[in-house]
Amino acid sequence: MATRPRDVARWAVVLGTVGVALAYGAAFAPPRVARGGEILMALSTPTLLVGVLGLGALDARAMRGRPRRVLPWAFVALVLWLALGFALAVASGAPRATDARIAGLPWAAALVLYGLGAVPAVLLPLLYAWAHTTTDGSEDGAGAS
Repeated sequence: MATRPRDVARWAVVLGTVGVALAYGAAFAPPRVARGGEILMALSTPTLLVGVLGLGALDARAMRGRPRRVLPWAFVALVLWLALGFALAVASGAPRATDARIAGLPWAAALVLYGLGAVPAVLLPLLYAWAHTTTDGSEDGAGAS
């Protein structure tokens, strides 16, 4: 049986929530385990957030035609992008005065601001608009094209 994209989004929300809860629990563990909790939080947060976004974008009306094939993969790519960015930022440690700077920011801060803030801020509205171009909110499901 084929897996529906909304089911995948629901599982992303469940797994992200469990990961965040475990990461919070790791904060009370010894330092070695707590460091693993930081990475778990960096991976679970984008999974949870993109899963919630997917619940809104991957509805039946939006999953007709062209978006049906591409939209779920765009959300998977977004989870991977955000998880990689958060993990790199967490793993980079505290910035030093000798670190490379991007637009005056240490590279980890620039990564978070530009890569994890600006890219999704541009990409997500475009994905939602593209997914819902064939829907107009009518009850009969025959959206305007």
